[in-house]
Amino acid sequence: MKNILLFVAVVSLFSCKTQTKMELDKTLPMVTKYADLENYKKKDIIAVGILSEEKFVNGGGKVFDFTELWLKMEGGEKIKLRPIGEHNTKALVGKKVMVQGNLFHGNIDSDDPKQQSRYGYRLDFTKIVGE
Repeated sequence: MKNILLFVAVVSLFSCKTQTKMELDKTLPMVTKYADLENYKKKDIIAVGILSEEKFVNGGGKVFDFTELWLKMEGGEKIKLRPIGEHNTKALVGKKVMVQGNLFHGNIDSDDPKQQSRYGYRLDFTKIVGE
């Protein structure tokens, strides 16, 4: 009886672990080139590139202690990544990743149009996996 209970516990644990593995929506467009982002504003995509973590530097050149996530795409251009929810990205920094999220174009630092902000693309992501 103990063996049966142990077996059921192990199977249950394994099932829970495999269900929490992050899977991307394969029906979404996969974008590798910065120039192609124009076609996907306000849409869900999977962006592919190298994940980097960089310290924030303001317009005056002052370096701050907090870091930001960026995705370096094919050709070297970068887009800012904003996580939606909790994501452990430390192990993925410097590696090729696929990032699923909604592509935003505009003020990438603030949703308030009156705030000073950098302008460009930002991917508000819900999933990230290493290739």
